[in-house]
Amino acid sequence: MSDSANNKSNKVPPEIEPADVKGLKYFRQLQPLLKRLRDVGTEGDRANNRRLYMDEYCTLIMIWLFSPVVDSLRGLQQASELDKVRRKFGVGRSSLGSLSESVRLFDPEPLKAIAQELSHRLPGPQASKFDSIDQTITAVDGSVINTVVHVARLSWLPKSAAQPQSAVRLHTHFEVLRGIPSRIDVTGAKPKGPDDERAVLERTIQSDHLYLVDRGYAKFELWNRIVEADSSYVCRVRDNSKYDVVESRTLSSEASGEGVLSDEIVQFGASTTVAHYGVLIGDPRVLK
Repeated sequence: MSDSANNKSNKVPPEIEPADVKGLKYFRQLQPLLKRLRDVGTEGDRANNRRLYMDEYCTLIMIWLFSPVVDSLRGLQQASELDKVRRKFGVGRSSLGSLSESVRLFDPEPLKAIAQELSHRLPGPQASKFDSIDQTITAVDGSVINTVVHVARLSWLPKSAAQPQSAVRLHTHFEVLRGIPSRIDVTGAKPKGPDDERAVLERTIQSDHLYLVDRGYAKFELWNRIVEADSSYVCRVRDNSKYDVVESRTLSSEASGEGVLSDEIVQFGASTTVAHYGVLIGDPRVLK
């Protein structure tokens, strides 16, 4: 091992100072909501000696999100010792062991409910040229996130005889006009079986949505399920897709100016057993 590598591995992380903790002014509005989490994970505490509660743990996690210098579990533990944090939020000194076990101990479902409640307080979309679409425009994608093995829970699941499972896939629904994610489903990284992106979307289809998806979601059966749920879709088709043009429409000058190449209703496949709904290539306002 080189001297530079040794120096890097032996480098002592900097001490967290009060000035390093950012974003505390935003926490005051969240504290009353987080108090609801106080009893989560305390069911097995028969000795009544718990020192770190879920609302406090969530506060520390937000400090990590707002404060770039807090970049490790030890840094988070140091932040819990600051008078500034303890005085404002009543968070006591937390041990590394307590912080480590919190990932397993605290059920995230109650926190998800709080996040959904806060999302409804966000302002609605501003007026735009998409107002004619009477559906929630939702972009859907599944991104693989490589996780740090000693942090991610999935790292304990064997991928093979010698390798741990160290990545997950986040299947995200993003409301375009509001600029917020409305749903995230977590699966293993390998897109097979029930973890396949198309399978996950099919399980989570909602009515009155316009789904924007990439060509990885190109599947006739999925498209039909979306239409049957009274929703619509815009999907990028593969380059080798074969179809018949049912109707070709004249492009408006506005559409041409936006770079739209064609406005067509097409029929995929030659059999009624294949998709029986057309897909519009171009203007997204007419999809069925």
